[in-house]
Amino acid sequence: MPIIHIRTEGWPEEQEAEADVYLERPFTPRKLFNRIKALLPPDYGKEEIVRCGDLTYYRTKRSVEVVGKGESRLTPKLALLLEEFVRHPNEIITRRQLMQNVWQTDYVGDTRTLDVHIRWIRELIEQDPAYPRRLQTVRGRGYIFLANQ
Repeated sequence: MPIIHIRTEGWPEEQEAEADVYLERPFTPRKLFNRIKALLPPDYGKEEIVRCGDLTYYRTKRSVEVVGKGESRLTPKLALLLEEFVRHPNEIITRRQLMQNVWQTDYVGDTRTLDVHIRWIRELIEQDPAYPRRLQTVRGRGYIFLANQ
């Protein structure tokens, strides 16, 4: 993690902490902003977009857009869950994997929470959530996200 040391004019050099950038007061907000920006990776803050057919997932702003349904904001858990599916399209993902990766638990006994979140995702991404075409249940195995549906 980068460290910015802000010091007053005349601060003894032997008392300086190790830092990536030193700023001497007074300074302008623009100068502070430019120093911080220089420390960040070049791609910092850029929107990560994942497209799967007519579905677009915006990771940074936690939203999903489906042609014909518009754009919907996601809760943090829904965003993590949808991200698991869009990062592994056309692959079966087990309930255990989803519980581990989204809820950080190995418990898969009563997973109504997962069922409810899957239903909410389907309501956002499916034209007819009662008959899902994009996010399907694979009985006894888990779920599969079909990218081009």
